[in-house]
Amino acid sequence: MRSGPGRPAPWMRVAVAMLAVGWGANQFSSLLLVYRSASHLPDTFVSLAFATYALGLIPALLAGAALADRVDRRLPLRLAVVLAGVGTLLLAAGSESSWLLLAGRFVSGVASGAALAPGSAWIAELSHQDGPGAGARRSTIALSIGFGFGPLVTGLIAQWAPLPELTPYSVHVVLTVIALLAVWNVPDEPGVTRTRASSRRAEIRATLLSPAFLRTTPATAPWVFGTASTAFAIAPSILTIPGYGVMVSGTAAGLTLGAGVAIQPLAKHMERQRPGRARRTGLVLTAVGLLIAAAAFEVHIVWLIAPIAITLGGAYGLLLVSGLRRVEDLAHPDDRAAVNAFFYTLTYVGFAAPLVFSELTAHQLGPSALMIGGAVIAAATATLRQRPAEPDPRA
Repeated sequence: MRSGPGRPAPWMRVAVAMLAVGWGANQFSSLLLVYRSASHLPDTFVSLAFATYALGLIPALLAGAALADRVDRRLPLRLAVVLAGVGTLLLAAGSESSWLLLAGRFVSGVASGAALAPGSAWIAELSHQDGPGAGARRSTIALSIGFGFGPLVTGLIAQWAPLPELTPYSVHVVLTVIALLAVWNVPDEPGVTRTRASSRRAEIRATLLSPAFLRTTPATAPWVFGTASTAFAIAPSILTIPGYGVMVSGTAAGLTLGAGVAIQPLAKHMERQRPGRARRTGLVLTAVGLLIAAAAFEVHIVWLIAPIAITLGGAYGLLLVSGLRRVEDLAHPDDRAAVNAFFYTLTYVGFAAPLVFSELTAHQLGPSALMIGGAVIAAATATLRQRPAEPDPRA
């Protein structure tokens, strides 16, 4: 679909909505130290608030995908942007009542779950005239900018502005209003005829159980956010500057997701040359980044957090683009939101990495040893060969 003179392309307007949702999802990560110190909340409660996000996200992923395939892409994404704003307001109110932090994180998770699969599928449909892989790359860029700039800007504001538990959230409130204005009147892609999702369950199940999907995707997808959360949640907890922990955390997040955005053209080029190359390269970068982290943790050189974030951020970008491109290749257009939802569910397993790291280090396992172990697993996953996608006679 073409845009009118002076108007942004429809896919750009959808991308702004996904950026806003991504911003709201990740802004909390750079404020963990603020809540632990300024609010004097126990680590267990702050960790619970961080994890509550997933409780809202996973069921919303499945419900949003079903709604998008059954009705259209617009309703779940509009709802997601509204909920992202509501979640931010609840988090801001959490400075007065800590239980509102849990509610805010839960609603933010619901917003992300409702947006990810429909938004990715919608951008893919609006980008079909620009060639294979354009939609996957654009979705990843929009999400990565939101995921990265959210904690970066929030962390910098919280480090130096007054009321660090309240002021940083004001940026996302403004962004939410802009996103609503951008996406509200974007029409669904004309010419796309969808069947009822309930009548395509067999086709969706066949795609998810196909050897082409199962051989690499379930093993690779958790590394998408596993790499990102290692870079902006684990590394800053070990490599930090006293008095500037919030800034370090926010900067690490910004570098991680910034690298994920910057590598998108290369990811598209790799997948166009040889499907699966971006996946393998991303896993190799994951292993390299984890080995750098192991060395940095051992000698405690704080500035090494920059190459850790850039390397693991590049891995994140490659793995997310390759995963979304794989869904485009394997799933019928009517099924993409549902298959995207399952893929994103697998990727969010990676957000458990900080919790697993914390539990294992509490049992006397060294941080460096855990990074080396992760590098070995990533390298082993890279050796899995990706089966070619078979032509879909239904397309």
